[in-house]
Amino acid sequence: MKTLIIGAGIVGVNLAEMLSKEGHDVTIIDKDADRIKDISETLDIMTIVGQGTNISTLKEAGIESAEMVIAVTNIDEVNILSCMIASHFGPKTRVARVRNEELSSFALTKDKYVDRFVNPDGMIIKQITKILKIPSATYVSEFVNGELLFCGFNVPPDAQVIGKKLSELSEISETDVFLIVGISRNNQIFVPHGNDDIKEGDDIYVVVAKDTLSLFLPLLNRRVWDVERVIIYDASDITLKLAKQLEDNIKEVIILEPNEEKAERASALLDKAVVIKGKGTNVDILKEAEIHSADFFIAISENDEENLTASLVARKYGAKRNIVLTNNPDYVQVLDSIEMDVVINPRLITVSAILEYIRRGRIRTVIKVKDFGAEVLEMEALPKSPIIGRPLNQLSLPAGMIIGAVVKNDFPIIPKGDTIIIPGDKVVVFALPDAIKKIEGLFTSR
Repeated sequence: MKTLIIGAGIVGVNLAEMLSKEGHDVTIIDKDADRIKDISETLDIMTIVGQGTNISTLKEAGIESAEMVIAVTNIDEVNILSCMIASHFGPKTRVARVRNEELSSFALTKDKYVDRFVNPDGMIIKQITKILKIPSATYVSEFVNGELLFCGFNVPPDAQVIGKKLSELSEISETDVFLIVGISRNNQIFVPHGNDDIKEGDDIYVVVAKDTLSLFLPLLNRRVWDVERVIIYDASDITLKLAKQLEDNIKEVIILEPNEEKAERASALLDKAVVIKGKGTNVDILKEAEIHSADFFIAISENDEENLTASLVARKYGAKRNIVLTNNPDYVQVLDSIEMDVVINPRLITVSAILEYIRRGRIRTVIKVKDFGAEVLEMEALPKSPIIGRPLNQLSLPAGMIIGAVVKNDFPIIPKGDTIIIPGDKVVVFALPDAIKKIEGLFTSR
């Protein structure tokens, strides 16, 4: 597929690198000549210095033969205008990253200048609210209207599953209600088999029905508990949107904001949340907010360094769990190494949303799993696709993938060897990078 990416920021370069490795014909445009020079020296793609809103630049990039345009600059208006101009040259799909909700709901969508608006802030808020419903999880995503969950958990020292092979889990639980599809250990991820055991400190990824989550959590000595107190660092726009959603469902929401004007604005916009003027890294302010009794401390400001520092101080003084946002890919491994509870990565969230338009077959959802390159895909089985009509144990499924669940008539089941997929079934697949292309072939009509 010939794909034109406008914007060579972290998201744009990440997409370009991934698509190039998969054999796509990728061109990236950015006005920063130094940035483009660096990319041209590291990636095997076409690079152009210029504006995505400039017709001559788009023609130089091959817009007339492009199948997809992805506009991911840091300016909403540039992304929308780039897609509007590109639409006159015929690419089938146009995707724009837009943070302003008013713009993304604008009437342009009716004219199909933009096929998909990707709003990172909205997706970040959704991810945080899901975590707060399953507070022991490190990641939560939903399928089938929320009835099926894909969750990440860190294995604590007292977990019942430590030392157990996956084949032995039936001795201590009903294994037909969940499936461990991935294990991350020593910064490597793999698809586990029956003889693989679980170790303390592993990050495990599980597909489980929402109704049976309570049967799985005791294996980790975890439980679902009610989150009653949340402290949020800084009163940015995304923080205010999050607080607005939380204040009707959580007993006490507190915002720490050092800027007096922003603190007053937050107080005026929120109905129940309490705003304390002060810095989230100030120990006295944290004590005033009674950090020791906070179920969660959430740091999602635009300053990665302050998010990290505030979260570390909050943890030291008693916050039960932390959620920290970082845009810097170099910080992700650092945060993992110091065992920060939940790391929110806007880049991965944005890339996941865009991938739904790139992957072949009828795809409903794509989730990138950390920086491993692994993906979780919810795909619909099509007539004549190779995956249908035979028991799973008779199919030559590629290495590096596992089917986590099959949804038949909106009812999710954990598959067994004799499970047969039929047209219309929704299938949740966990896949390592090398298996993704083969999976697309399994779910595409011959």
